[in-house]
Amino acid sequence: MNKITLLIFSTMLLYAQPMSNEKFIKYKQMAPEVIDIMNNQTEAIISCFEREKSLQNMNKCISPSGKSIETMIMKLIPKQTDNLCTKDSNGKLNFIWSDKNYKIVISELNKTIDKNKENKQCILKSKTVEEYAKCLEGIIN
Repeated sequence: MNKITLLIFSTMLLYAQPMSNEKFIKYKQMAPEVIDIMNNQTEAIISCFEREKSLQNMNKCISPSGKSIETMIMKLIPKQTDNLCTKDSNGKLNFIWSDKNYKIVISELNKTIDKNKENKQCILKSKTVEEYAKCLEGIIN
């Protein structure tokens, strides 16, 4: 498993059940680096999107990942999926291209990066699972 998969899995476990302090220490050692990798990838996508404002460019920027713009939206900014995409009769999502939606995607990706940075700071400053949970609560609310 790669580090991102491990982080996602361990984060799911963190929310699903209490994490022991030993597991938290391992999570704390791994998570900041993984968050940095995720943010760097997201920043690269944003930078690529900003080179040319077009649906073709957005698709070109996403294509190395083997995913579609719709998949990226569902995974990285799921709260915006209904605003940015329509479903066809087969249930397939289609991104609605517009200048407004283009700006929303970039704005939401930047917000994702900011939340990841806040999460990383919570991880780094927390000494226990309880401290981390309390810090995360402050981010969410």
